[in-house]
Amino acid sequence: MLSSCEKAIVKDVVTVTPDQTVEEILKIFKEKNIRNIPVLDNEGKFLGLVGLQQILVNLLPKSAVMEDGLDNLNFVVGATPGMAKRLRKLHEVSIAELIKTDAATVTPETSTIEALLVLAKRGSPVAIIDEDTKEFKGVITRQTLLDNLYDVLEEIEDEEAA
Repeated sequence: MLSSCEKAIVKDVVTVTPDQTVEEILKIFKEKNIRNIPVLDNEGKFLGLVGLQQILVNLLPKSAVMEDGLDNLNFVVGATPGMAKRLRKLHEVSIAELIKTDAATVTPETSTIEALLVLAKRGSPVAIIDEDTKEFKGVITRQTLLDNLYDVLEEIEDEEAA
């Protein structure tokens, strides 16, 4: 029998809404020491993730992030002030423009092995949503899934010792 990933779900998760600004979520990233935040609509439905990765990409010159763009920027001298100015300009941008809408999702009933596969292929975190209502239920991360597997291993070892 396959066990679900439900025990690996983190339910107390910081979330944001699409109308919040980059400046607001950068503060959350720093305060909470996190790199991705689920974005929910006013009804608690999952819209996607916004992460530090999307923000960092927006600080780079377009020629570096476009398909077949530059692979090396070492030739750019004095770029740091320009990036800092782009960051200042990005502060006022609504995160609605940066939402990763194709973020990985699973349901609480998803098997642990399937959740592991999604984490391995798509990265962490993976949003947990209700299959019918699309309501956000939490996230699983590489660490919470690994912690869950250690709990299962401990139970197995206790049974084996008995």
